[in-house]
Amino acid sequence: MANNLTNICSNSSDTASSMRYGTRASQKPVRNSRVEALRILAMFLIVAHHAVYFSAVDPLTGLAISNSTSNYLLKQPLSISKVLLETFFYSGGKIGVVVFFMISAWYLREESSIKQCFKRVWILEREVLWYSLGLLLLSIGAAASKIAIPGLPVVAENEINLKLIVGSVFPTLTGFHGLWWYVTAYAMFLLLFPFIVRGLRALSKRQHAILAMLCLVMWSGFAGFIPIMKLGMLGGTFLSFIYLYMLMSFYKWHMKPIRVRTAWLTIAGSYTVLLLAAAAGGAIYEQTGKLAQAQVFLAAAETRIIPILIGFSAVIVATQRTANIPWINRLASTMFAVYLITQYPPVLTALWTYTGIGLVESRTWAIGYIALCVVLIMAVCVCMDLLRQLVFACVIDRRGGSGGWFEKLWERINKRVVEVKSITKLSNELK
Repeated sequence: MANNLTNICSNSSDTASSMRYGTRASQKPVRNSRVEALRILAMFLIVAHHAVYFSAVDPLTGLAISNSTSNYLLKQPLSISKVLLETFFYSGGKIGVVVFFMISAWYLREESSIKQCFKRVWILEREVLWYSLGLLLLSIGAAASKIAIPGLPVVAENEINLKLIVGSVFPTLTGFHGLWWYVTAYAMFLLLFPFIVRGLRALSKRQHAILAMLCLVMWSGFAGFIPIMKLGMLGGTFLSFIYLYMLMSFYKWHMKPIRVRTAWLTIAGSYTVLLLAAAAGGAIYEQTGKLAQAQVFLAAAETRIIPILIGFSAVIVATQRTANIPWINRLASTMFAVYLITQYPPVLTALWTYTGIGLVESRTWAIGYIALCVVLIMAVCVCMDLLRQLVFACVIDRRGGSGGWFEKLWERINKRVVEVKSITKLSNELK
């Protein structure tokens, strides 16, 4: 029974999928630094999106604030700076999400068992809890001490509420309505991954192609171009990741490799469409005062066709060649922490209030200033996560590695399953 539980749904039909960053699964993984550099760029785009999305200006005081509902950038007068920010930073958020997920999914071993997927979630949860509980304690301390810079509280007392506390204690279980939607969506995708692969592998090439085309037309076509179309794929859930993996797996299993030149042309063409949409949407809003969201609609979800085209093409370019640059690999290993730290609510509010980005978004040099702020913020987060990695290596993973505790827990569960099965069998025999 233990072996069945461990190996159920494993699929070894594609040995190429056991390759991770250029080496076989039986060997020690060697990261492809080109892919890792793309991972860093993806996180830069995500943080830059948060910078322009959450930054605003209080109309009463004229001070910079953090506000996710004001659409402050979209309502600014039409300018070159505004169009560039909407094209590369505002729309870059979902592009970064597609890239970040596709990099992870591209190298997932298709023969991964349920145990291996649970182990990945276990390792993910350890890092998530480190930051959710750690940042909660720091936020409580900052709110209690009433630290202010200058005059504005770093953490307001009303930010420490029941929702934040529950979300910090159970970050993955409350992700869709709590702290980090990506954590919950990716964890759910991992748990379902063995079944997803087995289901897709059961399809013929023709059936897989029909499924991919049908979903593309529904969710990236109609719903991706026509605002009134609501077909159940709104983005921000594990369903988005299943959809993206279904598309990606069709390419990996059944299509000839796309040429790098074609991928670059796709990226350039897609960004041109975003640029034109931002300019046209800005002009319409300037004249009518309506349809502000039209300026960024084409990249407003990770299931829209433009983020998929750019993200998929970027991954293709990065995986064509290999490189091994240790410092890039180490830097990339901290990128998930950048997301966790910068998206923690009290931290998010402080970041986009104190940087004053809302005050400069209309300036010609705004894109440079925002990029510099994002790089500096990411650098601080990188240092924090390198410290976390050191603590884990010296304390938590000192015995048994990153999955030592998980292996013991899994072994106990297996023993209990065997015991229950034995008792049930004996009970049936006695009847």
